[in-house]
Amino acid sequence: MKKNIENPTLEDDFIDFGEETNILNNNDFMDLGDEDDEDIKNCKDLMAEYNKSHKKVCAINFLDTYSKNKKNIKNLIDLEEEIDILLLNISNDKDLEKEIEKIIYVLERYSNFVYIFKEFKKLSDVVLSIVKLLSGIDFSSLKKRKTILKLIVAILDDIKDWKKHVFILEDAVDVYYINASILNSFISLKKIIY
Repeated sequence: MKKNIENPTLEDDFIDFGEETNILNNNDFMDLGDEDDEDIKNCKDLMAEYNKSHKKVCAINFLDTYSKNKKNIKNLIDLEEEIDILLLNISNDKDLEKEIEKIIYVLERYSNFVYIFKEFKKLSDVVLSIVKLLSGIDFSSLKKRKTILKLIVAILDDIKDWKKHVFILEDAVDVYYINASILNSFISLKKIIY
């Protein structure tokens, strides 16, 4: 069944990514209530502004713009293999300190990839903010390592799913749907780490 891209229905707007990506429990989600932290307030303001001005762009229309630039899109295959290996290592070891350099490397590469597309500059900036946050972790005083690791796995899973639905299946109703999730994960990580 072909989706109506011009006039999507409510059903067309829903994409079920399956239960296998849901590794967080309800207790793992952070309440993003009023905070004194100026950076978190700025992130919330940025997201509110984004939501006001946001226009949905479906994957098919987005990729038509870049049809001549397939080389960059093919780089995603290598990146996905690295993410798969990293997720496997994390699930086996469950050791944040051991995997942190690989996590940072993969997120930096991902940020560099999405930066190629001017439409994803904000996404690239948030991923780089996550990289900076993870780079500054003081493991000697770090608590809630398991929760941090779960959030990182959720970020990597979000990245994989987004890439799949935008660049491979081309069935994403909105190519920007990842922005809110990644920003929320960044805010949650920042609250836990600091």
